[in-house]
Amino acid sequence: MLAALQQPDRFEQIVALSASPCFLNHPPDYWGGFERADLDGLFQLMQSNHFGWAQFLAPKAIGDESPLALTQQFEEGLCSLGPAWRSTLRASSSWWMCARHCSV
Repeated sequence: MLAALQQPDRFEQIVALSASPCFLNHPPDYWGGFERADLDGLFQLMQSNHFGWAQFLAPKAIGDESPLALTQQFEEGLCSLGPAWRSTLRASSSWWMCARHCSV
C-alpha cells in the first residue's frame, strides 16, 4: 500500500485481504476496536486454546443479532483452521498500521 502511495503510476489497483488495516486503537485519529492488552489476550488464547478462542470469537465477529446457526458455522470454520493460519492472522492484524500514511 505504501509503495502504491509513493508510486501510483506503477499500480492499477490494490487488493486488500484483511478485514481491517489494523485492529489496534491509535487514538485520537484511528479506532481499530481493540486495546493492545485485549489483542495480546486474544492471541494468547488463540495459541493456548484454539477451540476456546473460536468459541469466544465467533459470536463477537458474527454479531449477537445473527442466527445461531450462522455463528456455529463460523465457529466450526475457525476450529478447522490449522496452526499456520493462526500465525498468518496474527501477522495480518499486527500492530503496524499503514492507515496513518493514507488520507482517510
